[in-house]
Amino acid sequence: MSDEEKELALMEHPVPTILDVEIKPKYRNRKVCNCCVCVCCCPWWKRAPVWLRTLVITFSVIVTIMTAFLLYTCIGVGYAMPEALAMLKSDSVVQVDTSINGWSIFYPTSSNSMTNSSNLTIGIIFYPGGKVDSRAYAPFCNNVVTQMITQKQQRVLCVIIPMPLNLAIFNINAAKSVQDYFSPGGIAVSAKYPGLTDYQNKTMGISKWIIGGHSLGGAMACSYIGGTEGTDSIGKIGSTSVDSAGKIFGLLLLGSACSNDISTWSGNVTACLGSNDGLESPQVFLSQVKNVPSNIVVINITGGNHGQFGYYGDQPGDNKATISRQLQDAKVTNATIDLLMQT
Repeated sequence: MSDEEKELALMEHPVPTILDVEIKPKYRNRKVCNCCVCVCCCPWWKRAPVWLRTLVITFSVIVTIMTAFLLYTCIGVGYAMPEALAMLKSDSVVQVDTSINGWSIFYPTSSNSMTNSSNLTIGIIFYPGGKVDSRAYAPFCNNVVTQMITQKQQRVLCVIIPMPLNLAIFNINAAKSVQDYFSPGGIAVSAKYPGLTDYQNKTMGISKWIIGGHSLGGAMACSYIGGTEGTDSIGKIGSTSVDSAGKIFGLLLLGSACSNDISTWSGNVTACLGSNDGLESPQVFLSQVKNVPSNIVVINITGGNHGQFGYYGDQPGDNKATISRQLQDAKVTNATIDLLMQT
């Protein structure tokens, strides 16, 4: 058959295409159910009892909220800078221990002659900022312990507490365990505990405490003082006052404010504010200053911002600092020493 004859045959009897195939009536109006797109259109969903549908919807909402929250806590965490990690190593002046309950513990080295001039009776408990690696505050504790030895010939203990999901709101009463551990009669001063040296057993009897924190950590430190586990020098704030756990005589706020009222508390309060703080500005602090005792000492750090209260890099939403991180930390250290000397 020639090409001409083939073309004529195709014209008389064309080959059907997919567009020419007629859809049978029984399939024409049928709705396709795609459970991945919309579960509500599935026949099994329509037949399910109300209680089951309510349970499925509730579970889905809870899972979605939990997933979103976990993503929030994981994204944008301020991890400790190399300079901070370097401060977690012991030297001839400061001993660092990270083996107890995950705490970062700083105290005078027993071999240093300056550390033997007085008993170790004062301690600092520090709550990290929200979504910030607790190790980012190692320079703060290390510098305070060092300066107290070299400048004041006084020995202090400093403990940084890591928080669940890096949010202090999930462990507001964490300070209580530190007080119980290091105060007179606690585990740390018991010779039965094998993990501590004889020097530690004889000297770690903290009877006076300062609690502090950065940002969310500072707010939760206020909540601890005002809550049922908080203790003060005369027991006005908090419903319990455990003598064996020592008492809190000072509060340190770094770029933070108290959302709860502790204005009747008898302790000393120091607040350090950065003039360039984009997250907790001095104006925001002043709007809540009524919640703290009237004897509060406010340290305005000109050029300081929110992120430089720790060593974790820049923080979203913060303003740029015009002073170095080291200078801001030095000002905070001096303010902390002044607070310690008031106890």
